[in-house]
Amino acid sequence: MRLIDNMKSYEINDEKSLKQLIPQWERLYDNCLVASPFQSPYWLYCWWQYFGCDRMRVLSLWDNDKLVGIAPFFIYKKEKRSILCLMGTGISDYLDVLIDPQYSVKGIEHVWKYVADIQKEWDECDFQELKQESILLKSRMPENLSGKIFIQSTCPYLVLPDSMDKLFKIMSKKFRNNIRRCNRKIELNENVNISTDSGKDIIKNLDELVWLHRARWESRMLPGVMKEETLLRFYRKVSSELKNRKMVDVYIMRIGQNAVAAYYIFTKNDTAYAYLGGFDPTMEKYSPGTVMLYHVIDDAVKKRLKYFDFLRGNESYKYKWKPYNKYNCQIRVFKK
Repeated sequence: MRLIDNMKSYEINDEKSLKQLIPQWERLYDNCLVASPFQSPYWLYCWWQYFGCDRMRVLSLWDNDKLVGIAPFFIYKKEKRSILCLMGTGISDYLDVLIDPQYSVKGIEHVWKYVADIQKEWDECDFQELKQESILLKSRMPENLSGKIFIQSTCPYLVLPDSMDKLFKIMSKKFRNNIRRCNRKIELNENVNISTDSGKDIIKNLDELVWLHRARWESRMLPGVMKEETLLRFYRKVSSELKNRKMVDVYIMRIGQNAVAAYYIFTKNDTAYAYLGGFDPTMEKYSPGTVMLYHVIDDAVKKRLKYFDFLRGNESYKYKWKPYNKYNCQIRVFKK
């Protein structure tokens, strides 16, 4: 136990203890309104189960019996060097520590003090994909540590109006006409249906998305990200957990019985996050990916969400929607 003012901290270094923390971790997460789905206990606990390695070093912060912060660190070996990272590294678009806003000042002091206290265990800290408003970026690290900050990823996003007509007005005329034309072409087919799983069978929809994603990349003679079986098992497990909490949907466009496009969408508070998409490359003349994305954004508008986040990457299709940009950063921390 380490003590700063009246706040206590405990280190968690085994999976069983981390699992026991989930109910309080869930309440903390709900209190942090700007936290992304990638900081949720369901995402990170599942991530550890499937991808965790070497040494868990999770710091939990407490005010009496109330969990007020969590820094989900772990240490892994890289070419004989020990690297301290945040859980979720690799497949998570946003990472950060999680601290109740009322405890942010003292909480982040605790986090940096802990990082300094265990510096004999690590050679370098590599904190990736930190949102630009991350408390780690805005705080001062201890005197015996030094850090370098880099811009790591571009994350386009939309500020959603109250109707698609208003959103369309900022698009180019060519793009608007292309969406309308592709919509009409798809609707000429019989039994066209766009829906989510409605909570009934998210795994079935997810598996269809995986097939579409693979087919698209294989048509380009590229592997894509869906070849790894461990990753697929992770997605199936975490999707069930997040669906129980109404945080995820898999949208599917079908023509008859055949899935032709899909999107994997997270929702947290006022934001939809477009995590992964796929479409049947044999249907490319219909632009099913563009039409599917239009319907997903339209659904976010109808739900009165404020933001649509395209997540990491500056792919050209995102910029047809005239998004704003924000940037993720990376902090590399060294001993002085």
